[in-house]
Amino acid sequence: MGGHRSVGLSANYQMDSYIVEMATTFFLAALLVAAFVTITRFVQRDAYGNLAQRRGGRVRFSGWYGPPVVRFSHDGQGVVVTCGNDEWPNTRTSYTELRIGWFDKDFCCLIRPTRFSDKFSWVFGGANFRTGFATFDHRFTVAANDDEKMRQALSPHLQLHMLQFRTWNDLHRLTLRIEEGVVYVRKYRRYHTRENLRKFVASALTTYDLLSFTSLAGIELLETMDDSAREIVCQICGDQVTHDEAVYCRACHTPHHAECWKYAGKCSVYACGATRYSAAKPVG
Repeated sequence: MGGHRSVGLSANYQMDSYIVEMATTFFLAALLVAAFVTITRFVQRDAYGNLAQRRGGRVRFSGWYGPPVVRFSHDGQGVVVTCGNDEWPNTRTSYTELRIGWFDKDFCCLIRPTRFSDKFSWVFGGANFRTGFATFDHRFTVAANDDEKMRQALSPHLQLHMLQFRTWNDLHRLTLRIEEGVVYVRKYRRYHTRENLRKFVASALTTYDLLSFTSLAGIELLETMDDSAREIVCQICGDQVTHDEAVYCRACHTPHHAECWKYAGKCSVYACGATRYSAAKPVG
């Protein structure tokens, strides 16, 4: 009888020990998750604060867990950089997004990664917009309310840049949307560090610049405008470039700091990548 009681007590002790071990494990796991989230949020707040400082803008934090928002100006347009979560198509996915004003409030378009179902849209009477560049048409699906404006905006340089931007920092979905006078450039990943956030913003602004160069009425104005009349931003470091210290890519005429060009060894525009520059802005 005493033996049975001893076995029962031993079993109860083992069960209690197991429960304590499991509770301890879950508690430590929760602490690790909480520590990871806290460190990530701290790094993210630091990155957005640094971005606002470098761009001469301001940053707003919505509590500890709310999305940060940075506002600054680029080429006379207001810019917003933030992050959040979205459904893609039925999965909660994190993203980082840049928004900037657009001159044509009537023009709407969406450039997004091609889905499997898009390849068969013709079966249901649909017709996807085609640029004629097979690689771009394979990777992206384009829809617009004005095909002529869309074709003018999607220059070969912009297409190449978007293909490179798509694969930057691993393969993460990239979308470009224009709606009601705002351009939305979104990458489906949150960038928490200073370096990654800076590169995302520089690439998103390059997307906007390439889009603007071919979309604005009177494209020749951009070629002849005095650089002292508008803000010039180096796409490598993100700081303003004065007319006296600027060097220009010989291929696409993008301005850089001379020191930044020497550091990178080539043009910062993904679609270009030229290795020669000029101290004076090329003409034509």
